[in-house]
Amino acid sequence: VGFGGSAVPYFGTGVNLNYSEPPGLSRGYQPKYIRNTYRNVEVLNALQRLTGQNFGFDPDAWRRWLNTAYRPEPAPSRRVPQP
Repeated sequence: VGFGGSAVPYFGTGVNLNYSEPPGLSRGYQPKYIRNTYRNVEVLNALQRLTGQNFGFDPDAWRRWLNTAYRPEPAPSRRVPQP
């Protein structure tokens, strides 16, 4: 070390902004997850056309209806016998 200094502290290569971790053990930058809720009007309109139901943007109501009242159309019977 120049100019008569005797020691310089070295804390590793990462940026340590978390003071609860010991110096030199930084994990660097960690990604942050941000939840962004978006009300998709096009999907709601498609659901209303396909099902004839309107529960708005309430996913619990849609799940209840799907589990209790939804009955898909049965597969069409074949008109021509298959070999």
